Amino acid sequence: MADPLLKAHGAIANGTVSHDDDGRWRAFLLVRDFGKDLEQKRGPEFFNSKDRALEWVYRQAGHHGFRMGEFDVEIEESD
Repeated sequence: MADPLLKAHGAIANGTVSHDDDGRWRAFLLVRDFGKDLEQKRGPEFFNSKDRALEWVYRQAGHHGFRMGEFDVEIEESD
């Protein structure tokens, strides 16, 4: 994998945690640097709880220099 795109260099991050029909939680992170026209994806990874999926998203974002509250995480609950 290439060096991670970093918040300090202008990257932005968006996370998604969604509840799948099979009961698992899917976690995904997208990091983009529009100035360099680059993006990096992490995931999807699957977990048995929403909390574990969120922890994974925050941990992955940390590799890119983001802390909790410094990027958006969308949570999609199943109906």
